[in-house]
Amino acid sequence: MAQQRAPLFTSANGLHRLAISETDPRAPNDGQIHYMPLPENTWSFTDLASAINIGLEIMETPPGKAALMRLGSRLVQEWGVQNEPCYRGGSRQMAGYVDHFLSATRRDFPNVGIRDLGSPDVLASSKRFYQGNGDLNNYAPKRCVAIEYNHRRVKDMISASKAVDELGRSRETPEGRAMRKKMLLRHKHFQFMFATATAHELCHAFYGYISQSGKHGQLDTPPAVTHLDYGVHQQDENDDPSDSKGESGRWVENILFGGSLEFYRDTSDDNAQPGVLHLLDSKEVAWKVHPRTILKFVEGSRQYVFPLEISGPGISRQQRAQRGLRSLGSTAMSPYHPEVLFMRARFESRLPMYSVTREELNVVPDKPRIIRAIRVA
Repeated sequence: MAQQRAPLFTSANGLHRLAISETDPRAPNDGQIHYMPLPENTWSFTDLASAINIGLEIMETPPGKAALMRLGSRLVQEWGVQNEPCYRGGSRQMAGYVDHFLSATRRDFPNVGIRDLGSPDVLASSKRFYQGNGDLNNYAPKRCVAIEYNHRRVKDMISASKAVDELGRSRETPEGRAMRKKMLLRHKHFQFMFATATAHELCHAFYGYISQSGKHGQLDTPPAVTHLDYGVHQQDENDDPSDSKGESGRWVENILFGGSLEFYRDTSDDNAQPGVLHLLDSKEVAWKVHPRTILKFVEGSRQYVFPLEISGPGISRQQRAQRGLRSLGSTAMSPYHPEVLFMRARFESRLPMYSVTREELNVVPDKPRIIRAIRVA
């Protein structure tokens, strides 16, 4: 039997068929989650679209693709399905699947929701719909996954962006210049925060894609595919080991960034801050990420350098507890409820979708302004 050739795809320019919704505050309290579509000429749409684009770019870099390839190969090994036809091509075949997944995601990004995720430190979460068609060369993101972002943290991000825009339009004063500089830096850090949260959720989407919702592998991430104790584990020796689950997003974070990402509260700043980014290594020591590394990811032509540059000294778990360090942002997933399926129905039939060029998206991190988007559906 001839070896199957890896599919060839090219990346689209910008984000396409992007639909963003948020919970409707006027909806009845009937136990369901009601969404309303966001117009493209809003700060919420602008800021999230920009951050999503950066998150996708992170995974499109050679190190990002290599991390997804390693994830896919590790999953195939853990599942013991190396002899299935779709995996016999080895690394070359997996590289083709990574390219297909990323290009399909850019052409038809999963539907996006903004809602209360239960805690301000949970930045994003994803829901897989288990609708794999068995064909790894025909991925349809919107039919397979949706991504939700934390409403409170998105609100903090757009507050910073709006402040930069408004201060830039007002009469210039020394106080205004200082505040605009502070808000612009905050805006950039939020862009990085939501970009990395997007990259994390794309790893979960890739898991669903490569397993084809369990057709080729398993529905849940194997326990060995994680970093530290992220994921759901049995609590004692009497628990069923099959209840243990891994965390593919954290596994990739460790490979790509050099540890898992946590944003800790800066006690000298206000409650709308993004927090101070730290990396947690294999010994649970937290290392502060150098601010210039964050800015490289969002400013100008953008430089994606891996692993992230850190500065010491590290902070142990005990020291963090003693200092009362509190997380303001984590890429860990939150539990989903059955009513999220209602979101899926709304996403598939009622939401307007937009295309945004890369040129428009690239302006936002440096000079936040409402982007121009073209409605396509």
